[in-house]
Amino acid sequence: MVSPVLFAQVAWDEGVCIATAATLSSALYALLTVLALASLLSSTLKSLSSHGKTRSTIADRRFTVPKQRFRDFYIVGFFVTCAVVSLGGDVAATASNRIVFTLVLLHLARRYHECAHVHRSTSSSRMHVAGYALGILHYLCLPFVLVTTKDVTGVTPGDESNHCDFLFILGCIFFQYQQHRHHLLLAKLRAHDRSASDPEYSIPIGGGVWVFFF
Repeated sequence: MVSPVLFAQVAWDEGVCIATAATLSSALYALLTVLALASLLSSTLKSLSSHGKTRSTIADRRFTVPKQRFRDFYIVGFFVTCAVVSLGGDVAATASNRIVFTLVLLHLARRYHECAHVHRSTSSSRMHVAGYALGILHYLCLPFVLVTTKDVTGVTPGDESNHCDFLFILGCIFFQYQQHRHHLLLAKLRAHDRSASDPEYSIPIGGGVWVFFF
């Protein structure tokens, strides 16, 4: 008779579980990418993915949620990433994965802070529930897509850091800072324009602003 403890140890192989989740998440990401590209050609898909000021009309508010719910994406992503770090065992403990997860958690915490304390969305700013559901799915999959798992030979890539990691970290921190800075600039524009004229905010231009909003 198999011991329940032994059965649990066999059933929970963190490497196999995370590798399987990574494969499924990659497939879902590919599907999301196809849908995002298709939304450029389909007005229906575009209306489902648009939010805030990009929504020209809201046909039925029963199928929308407040744009402030954007913060839910980062809450979900943060706790799922923490769960992967806690339960991932040796896979999550590799040098490359430690770096990736640390930067992901930094990004998620920053984006939650911006949604809660920087962004100035009005009560009329909405997003479709379909877009909201896809956002949740995106951040459920995120840590599994980024994790480096063991290959079929049993060797875990990225067990040791190298000089490329240092450049990667610097680049990530730089773009994190730039995105945060531009979100602050946009928030200031909104605050100024609402008190001065009818438009809710001006469209920012110059300085590569469009790059850092995505």
